[in-house]
Amino acid sequence: MCLLHALLDVPFNLVDSLLGMQGILSASGRCALKDERVMEAARKGVRLEGHSLGTLDARLMKVSMGWDGPVVLLAPPFPGGWEAGVHTVCAHSDPVCFGPAASVLGLAKEVTRGGAGRSGKGGGSGRDDDERWRGRGG
Repeated sequence: MCLLHALLDVPFNLVDSLLGMQGILSASGRCALKDERVMEAARKGVRLEGHSLGTLDARLMKVSMGWDGPVVLLAPPFPGGWEAGVHTVCAHSDPVCFGPAASVLGLAKEVTRGGAGRSGKGGGSGRDDDERWRGRGG
């Protein structure tokens, strides 16, 4: 990501963060709620995975939709995810989720040495072959 792109993202990331911390879904989260495939996934209890700012939407979707399946938060910004049924993963070198201090501070249940704990699977977003729906990343 170039510096200009990073700078232009700041206002949008700030707004999404403030919305999420107030319990309001972002535009991406609201679009997901309108998607029939996502609604069916929620009913079936498949895995919901969010990365970075997308973890805010994942937490809110778990609560607002009653998501039955496991919820995995990868590199969540503070204040992480400590709700029942939520598994939080932080990369050891990731400053967003306080890296090595995450497990000590109780901000992550798992701190990995590699990437953000994607279990060797590629990045990206959208529906996966194993029927996971991933929230958008920041």
